[in-house]
Formats: sequence, structure tokens, C-alpha cells
Amino acid sequence: MKKNIICLLSIIALIFAVVPSVFAIGLGLNVKEEPVGMPPVHGLSFSSPIAQLVYYLNGTDLVIDTAVAKNQLFNYRLNIECYNTLERKNYLFGNHAYSINRLIWANTFGFGMVRKRFIRIWVGPQVALSYEFSNTNNRIIDTYIFHQIGSVAGANFHMGETATISVEIGLRAGIGFDLKKSLSKSIFGPKIEPLAAIKLIFRAWDSFIPSGA
Repeated sequence: MKKNIICLLSIIALIFAVVPSVFAIGLGLNVKEEPVGMPPVHGLSFSSPIAQLVYYLNGTDLVIDTAVAKNQLFNYRLNIECYNTLERKNYLFGNHAYSINRLIWANTFGFGMVRKRFIRIWVGPQVALSYEFSNTNNRIIDTYIFHQIGSVAGANFHMGETATISVEIGLRAGIGFDLKKSLSKSIFGPKIEPLAAIKLIFRAWDSFIPSGA
């Protein structure tokens, strides 16, 4: 896991070095925790390569935003997040443990309602696609894909010219598809989930410039 983190941080540094100044960008890589639960094993399912990726990138939250601090009405925020949780069910004659793993690709279209030198408050719709699977006893037992839409509000607090703390809250809902069933039997939902996050974002050529300056 630590080697993966170092590799990703190196990629971020390279991006900031080579991206020309006409492309303002805010980029954050937030690592929450080490993998937990039971790692999936190669060769057990058609989804094993993705399952391995999701497991080993657990706790990684990558953010790319086109206007974190700029005095600009619209911003597009891409968020890719991997995480897993260990669930336990207690029965009269024993316990059952399994891991739930998710890879989320979220696209947020924000509109800056308040744009100041030290803060940007924005709100907008979000469209997300997520892949989820459960595994126990070294085998994958469930695989799902979710299509979700929702709305998100956020506040970006700028710390100087290079870093921002971004706070997000929202709600999204959508339908899911069970990949181990036929299409006619696989659709279920809606799945509703709240959103709340705090992200550290580093900025390059993304600064607040007052109107008319």
C-alpha cells in the first residue's frame, strides 16, 4: 500500500510540473487507511482484476477540480474513491464476516454562489457510477453496478495560493444492477446514500482574481 501511495504522489508531482499554465487545476490525493477485511483472490471471478485494484487502493480518494479558487462561476469536479469495510453478522451458532468493497466515479458540476479570496461556496448536481462487490472465504459472492444522481453543496477554504480544504455535503440516489443475474432480474433500487467529506486539494495556476483586475 505504501508503495502505491508513493507512486501516486509521484504522478501528482509530474502533473504539476508538465501541465501548462493555461490549464488551471486543483488536485488532491487523500489516503484514509490501510486495507481491511479479506483480500480477493485472482482467478475466482471475471471481476478479479478490478477486485484486486479496488482492494489495494482502499482508502484512496482522488480529486480533480477545474476551479477550486478561481473567480469563475462553473467548476467540474471529478472524484474517484476506493474503500472497503468489514461487516459481521452474528448468529446463534456462529458469526459470518465479509468485506464490502466499492469503486466510485463521481462527476460534480458546481456553480460558485460565493466567490471570495479565501472562500468559494458552490452547489450543483452530481452523476456517479460505482462498482461494488463482497467477498468472504476467498471468494467473491456479490457484484453490483450502481448509477446514481444527486446534488452536492461545498465550501472551499483556501490556505494561501497552493492549498485548499474542501468540505462537501449532499445526497444521491439511483438504481443498481446485479452482475450475477440476468438483466431482467438484476435491476433493484433505489439506493439512497448521504454524502459528507473533507478533502485536501493542492492548486496549480488556480488563484482568485477579482473581477476587473
